[in-house]
Amino acid sequence: MTTRRLTRLVAVAALGALLAGCGTFEEDPAATVNGRDISDSELHDELDAIEHNDGYRTLLEQQLSQDSAGDGHGTFATPFVSGLLSDKVYFTLIEQELERDGVELGDDRRDEARSQLEERGGEDFADLPAAQQDELVERVALLAALDEEVGPRYFEDHKSDFDTICVSHVLVSTDSRTDAEARARAEDLKAEIDGGSPFATVAAEDSDDSAAVAQGGDLGCGSRGRFPAEFEDAAYELDVNEVSDPVRTQFGYHLIQVRERNAAEYQDVRDSVRQRLLTQLAGDADVTVDARYGEWQESADQPGRFSIVPPSEA
Repeated sequence: MTTRRLTRLVAVAALGALLAGCGTFEEDPAATVNGRDISDSELHDELDAIEHNDGYRTLLEQQLSQDSAGDGHGTFATPFVSGLLSDKVYFTLIEQELERDGVELGDDRRDEARSQLEERGGEDFADLPAAQQDELVERVALLAALDEEVGPRYFEDHKSDFDTICVSHVLVSTDSRTDAEARARAEDLKAEIDGGSPFATVAAEDSDDSAAVAQGGDLGCGSRGRFPAEFEDAAYELDVNEVSDPVRTQFGYHLIQVRERNAAEYQDVRDSVRQRLLTQLAGDADVTVDARYGEWQESADQPGRFSIVPPSEA
């Protein structure tokens, strides 16, 4: 069975197996999300479906960027299972958020989701086991409900956070200075700017960001997600042409100027709104995981991104 078309459609449905002896399951849940269990048997039912459907296995390996095969015959790799369970956690969080908002999926939304999957997936979707078809339908419907019902309200409440801003900065690095020295230097440069020195001139002459010096500190235009959280939080608090006080990140101290700010429409930033919602839900969630599968952790490299880290990496 080919998987190219189905890979494309599941990229819409997915966000984004086991130790030897995975043929049996425990009575304890695989994970618990805000008090709601994801049963071990539910996880193993999906693993059984993967084992008996090569197309579905290949599809999930591509989606999770993990090989599924374990060390022993008929077993699955622990990182693959951890990724599979992480997806289940996120969709449980979406279900809970919709319930809090009183949103029901309804037959119409599920029927629309199934029609989309049948149209885009063709025989690839039709060849999946019925349970996996239903699972994909539910996921597409959940994401549609999140985007249509919860997303717009979240956007209205946090509208300015999704503006496109054009920013410049002056960096005072801590690579060759103590923290106190770097902060003092940044405060001196801020005083120069407040005294009338053009921001671009100070950036060109005194910034430690060699890549932006030639552009007078210009870092371009865009929405959130490009810079460290501390930098972005400070930038989004600024008015146009306002210059921040020194802002500390892992790179040192920044003086930030917003040169331009443009409001966004919800449809233009829908994916960013969804990601912000999921990040908030994951950060606020009480998630416990059976130790066989790993631990629910925030990524050190990508703050705000949570997943189940396999035992060997936890």
